[in-house]
Amino acid sequence: MMRRPQHIVTLLLTLLVLVLVGLNSAFYFVRLDLTEQRVYSISAVSRALVREIPDNARITFYLSDRLRTQAVETEQIVDLLYEYAAHSRGTIDVEVVDPAAAGVTAEIEQLGVMPQQIQLIEQDQQSLATVYTGIVIEYLDRTHTLPVVIDPRVFEYELTIALRNLVRDHTPQIGILLGRADEALEREYQLSASRLSRRFTLRQLAAAEPIPPDIDALFVIGGRDLTAADTAMIHDYLSRGGSALFAVDGVKVDLQTPNLAAAPAPRRPVDELLEEYGVRVRREIVLDEYHRSIPVARAGGAGTFQSIEPYPAWVSVVNYNSDHPVSARFTGLDLYWPSPLDLDPALDFEILLQSSSRAWLMQEPLITSPLQPAALQRDAAETRGRYVLAAAGGQQNQDRGRIVVVGDSDFLSNLLQYTNSGHNVDFAENLAAWLALDDELLSLRTRAARDVRLNRIEDPAARSRVAGFAQLVNVYLVPLAVAFYGLMRYLRRRSRAHAKPRTERSTTA
Repeated sequence: MMRRPQHIVTLLLTLLVLVLVGLNSAFYFVRLDLTEQRVYSISAVSRALVREIPDNARITFYLSDRLRTQAVETEQIVDLLYEYAAHSRGTIDVEVVDPAAAGVTAEIEQLGVMPQQIQLIEQDQQSLATVYTGIVIEYLDRTHTLPVVIDPRVFEYELTIALRNLVRDHTPQIGILLGRADEALEREYQLSASRLSRRFTLRQLAAAEPIPPDIDALFVIGGRDLTAADTAMIHDYLSRGGSALFAVDGVKVDLQTPNLAAAPAPRRPVDELLEEYGVRVRREIVLDEYHRSIPVARAGGAGTFQSIEPYPAWVSVVNYNSDHPVSARFTGLDLYWPSPLDLDPALDFEILLQSSSRAWLMQEPLITSPLQPAALQRDAAETRGRYVLAAAGGQQNQDRGRIVVVGDSDFLSNLLQYTNSGHNVDFAENLAAWLALDDELLSLRTRAARDVRLNRIEDPAARSRVAGFAQLVNVYLVPLAVAFYGLMRYLRRRSRAHAKPRTERSTTA
């Protein structure tokens, strides 16, 4: 009879402990995350940021209930939001709101939350629904909106950068200097500019204009029309500690001609500037067995039709420097008619990207027509090898800032829509963060990004070994392990069944 009060006291104490743990979880957050790079937890950079926020911030996740029940990844985003709040020690307030139920769809659209049309299957019925999955961040008198939030892999990067820019009231500025006078950022580079402008303030600079001191990094794209006065301004900016990307190639390809006529670029002031820094852009084109395809118009009996042809001059980069912050967790890059780079070994340039060992060069006379596949292979036997496609320098040079050179002026142009190369902009964001000396931003960008596809393993023998091992494990070892476990269970039960009658006979005796 005395045990019952003890059980009641034990139960009450257990409930009290659970309540206290729940109350303290708002201030002390612990999670066991055993994944590589701890991708299901916010990083040390994010934790440090939210703990230093001096005033209260409010994060409202406008998430439609209909989408929440269909997309499980939204629950991971909600979970991460509450982790932000827990680590903030009370300065961040998080709320998840269904806009339709709250009747605020018009208001949040004015704030920039974008409605999305998705197909839903509910009760065996397929329907088209308008849903919302956007975030509004309020801090003091400032507001920032993430129009669409759906991918947990990039969510921490987007939210932490938005919070940091709001708290510091500063967004990094990237100056864009186009080396071809007939181009415009909003026309020839519309796709990449729209993506980059979500993270940075983009400013297109006029030729021969002094580069403002508040520019955090400079992108020099192309060099055909840059004069000596332009490169003098660039040199002055770099000597003041500025950093720059040079996307410059040694061959000009005429996109208006049917056969994509190509010719070596004449020597330009930008070449002299780069050679002063230790980089020479060669007047050749790198072609590679790792490449993309190109749409080609062909003549037919009833007119013209379009076909998709393999095109080695559009190189898919698979060989990267895993030790450099820019390319540490490389997700891919496609280059269009890239030129190889020669680096001065006496200077501090480091290779970022290379072609595969199965690449070759197109030398003069240059043939780039996708309708002449045999001609594209003309110089393959004599020039087969690995070539430098991008390099970075300036880390140890006190006389200038950081420099990156990519042997292609088109990798951020609208050509990327033909190869579905959104990862080109991801690479550009990494470059911008590193050039702007924003290593915190870069650590977030590269935290979860990694290309683990087997077809990205360059060495055919290594790729074959990995594929064979995967087949061995999945096709043979796993089924054999299950069968072995079942056999052991069967033998164990059989042994027990035989032992039981012997025990009963001994007891009877």
